[in-house]
Amino acid sequence: MQNVYTKILKVNAETGEVAVAQFADINNLTQYLEGILGEIADNEGDREYFFDPNRTTTKPLCERVVFQNNADEASISLATLLASVEADAQDRVAQMGVKIQRGVLIVSYVKMTELEYKLIISKADYTEFMEEDTGLIKFGLATKKRLFKSFVANYSMVDGQLNQGKIITYDTNKSKSTYWWKDFLELKEVRNNTTNTKTAFEQIQDRILGPLESKYKSDFLELWNRTIAYFRVEGDFDINHYRDTIIGTYSPADARLSILELKEKVTNLPSRGGFDAIFHKDTHAVRKRFKKEIELTDEISLNIKQDVPSLKNLLKAELNGDGDKCILIKSDKGYEYAKNLTI
Repeated sequence: MQNVYTKILKVNAETGEVAVAQFADINNLTQYLEGILGEIADNEGDREYFFDPNRTTTKPLCERVVFQNNADEASISLATLLASVEADAQDRVAQMGVKIQRGVLIVSYVKMTELEYKLIISKADYTEFMEEDTGLIKFGLATKKRLFKSFVANYSMVDGQLNQGKIITYDTNKSKSTYWWKDFLELKEVRNNTTNTKTAFEQIQDRILGPLESKYKSDFLELWNRTIAYFRVEGDFDINHYRDTIIGTYSPADARLSILELKEKVTNLPSRGGFDAIFHKDTHAVRKRFKKEIELTDEISLNIKQDVPSLKNLLKAELNGDGDKCILIKSDKGYEYAKNLTI
């Protein structure tokens, strides 16, 4: 990775002031930038976007940085726009006791390969600290390279022409800041929440859970139950949470089932399946698919309408005295139907 262009700008949303950050030690700054740009470049991002064709401010400024057409002036304009947007956003969230984190805007253009480039715009931590020698209060970049938000536009060289490709964003906040991608970057989501929910649910069923049913029936049922519970609850879908918590904390009944391999498949699912890694779940869009029918005999099926909080306490496999395989279902209602039946 080669850093073609970078500008670090201090943004004060309270006053609307923007200033270029100056650093005496270039070596330390270079190491900082290499770390933070590498971290962003390797990130798959939360969601995929495109520039809103009805908005005309941010995209031209980004293109000026990419084509090095007064890039410094364009970067300052981007920082000024961010200051204005953050000021408006702060007014909206102040009554909820929320304060938008102070930071610096880093505008970078990097060369990944001979034909691949990235425009990276990120908001990084700009911390207040007390200098040890003098005791003075100063501000500076956090050495742990804490990122708040980032934007990556991919470019590729085709027949001598630089073409814009995939656009992604990344936000460390659990509740993604609309002002960052919509108001500042002027983006629109490639896929809405409904499409994401339907696709993610379908891909998990087809690629993760479905292949387990024929070989690991008990484990399939447990993981199906966990997955339905996750999709049924309102909130954000996060592929990392699904991988590490829903799948990753499960202990298989069958030792042959590798949870590590399953987690690897989950990691690659958004890029393979065509959905965003993080989105707000539209539970109503997939509610009809929460049902699971299990054939018990040629005449009787078990119909599970949704996830069961304590599945192991409800269903139990048992061999009777004659060696017949049976399933016990804890059910007060069902008991009334069956209590006087004779075999």
